[in-house]
Amino acid sequence: NNISANPAFGTTTVQDALPTGLTVISATGTDWNCTLAQPVSCTRTTAIAANTSSVITLATSIALNAPGSVSNTATVQNATESSSANNSGSATFNIAPAAPDLTISKAAQGASFVQGGTITYLLTVSNIGSLPTTGTITVQDTLPTGLATPSASGANWNCGSGQPVSCTRALALAAGASSVITLGANIAANAPTAISNTAEVQTQGESNTGNNTGTSIVGVTATAPD
Repeated sequence: NNISANPAFGTTTVQDALPTGLTVISATGTDWNCTLAQPVSCTRTTAIAANTSSVITLATSIALNAPGSVSNTATVQNATESSSANNSGSATFNIAPAAPDLTISKAAQGASFVQGGTITYLLTVSNIGSLPTTGTITVQDTLPTGLATPSASGANWNCGSGQPVSCTRALALAAGASSVITLGANIAANAPTAISNTAEVQTQGESNTGNNTGTSIVGVTATAPD
């Protein structure tokens, strides 16, 4: 920002010594010439008009062992300016630890369900974290009143048929990857007209366990006597 009433002529230099945990990817800006050494340095010979701004976009990667809090300061210099007391700007931000983070969604397949019929759910386990899982993944689903005789299967999953339904997976789930379990059940002849069913996923070392459940609510049509 040039907060002066006069243009900033000559060379303007911005420097940013990236702290531990950050590595520069790119630095770009209109009329800026940037080098990606440490510190990152950008120069501009085009004058910055009075009371105007010019933007540099600095992109970095975050190391897997970066500290939990990072403070980064950039400085600007121009030989023609009237004051150098306000020539730095800092940003402090928190970094979440690198870890797996599992979520689960549950979706009933089909458009209509009737008492005495069947229902099939797809349980999708996703790793939205930054690292693959390292331990056993466990999915559990306690079937509510109105559902019975469950069967569950999925690639690389070992599933039981008891209550609650439990599936385990020893194979790591990569960051950004998903895996699907197919769960089928019979709908009782006296099932309620609305069935709510929740599945839960767990594994060790997750960064967030507040998103480990998925729920499906379906309407069930009563069968009329004939």
